[in-house]
Amino acid sequence: MSACCPSVAGQFDRDYVEAELASRRKKPAHKRLGKTARRLVEALSDLGVRDQTLLDIGGGLGDIQAGLFPQGLRGAVHVEVSEPYSAAARDVAQESGFEDRVGFHVGDFASLAEQIPAADVVTLDRVICCYPDMPAILGASVSKARRVYAIVVPRNAWPVRLFVAVENLQRRLKKNPFRTFVYSTQEMDSRIRAHGFEPVDKRSTLTWWIRVYRVLDHPGEGASATGGLPPA
Repeated sequence: MSACCPSVAGQFDRDYVEAELASRRKKPAHKRLGKTARRLVEALSDLGVRDQTLLDIGGGLGDIQAGLFPQGLRGAVHVEVSEPYSAAARDVAQESGFEDRVGFHVGDFASLAEQIPAADVVTLDRVICCYPDMPAILGASVSKARRVYAIVVPRNAWPVRLFVAVENLQRRLKKNPFRTFVYSTQEMDSRIRAHGFEPVDKRSTLTWWIRVYRVLDHPGEGASATGGLPPA
């Protein structure tokens, strides 16, 4: 387990997750997805996910798989360092009727990567910014994507950097070891392209940089190039 995991798992503890889940369940079903997850689901649905498989790293409550199963997603693997998040995601999957199509893993993905099979689609929604070693988590995750790779990270703009710096200072004063990181989006883009991907959907908010990449010269759309990935 990497040095990032105790601080991340401690930040997203049982109280935090239960509060988020309770808040989410008060909303109408069509508004329960997080804002960035909703944008990813829209972009991935536009590309087509029927009969595809998903690897959702840092999957939280399972928003992305919940949004994509109705679009024809065949199976998913949910990896989460926070055990309470993983347990909550299982409950959500069971309530939604697709638990038997999801495999769950608890731990640091960079350490678990060798045990996790590749998938047609790999997503990291606000995950890289929680990791102190961007090249490690990005390299380990993009290598698992057979068709599509999608990330959401903080925009590398001075207002965002200032906000994150203030948040991190407050955590330091409270002796909270969790930190958020703002990495160069240009560097991440270059690293992803070096793995043979090209951006096909570019979205941003005031805070978040959202990119969906597709492998170059993919032989076709709408059908798995791998023959599928059974849930772990």
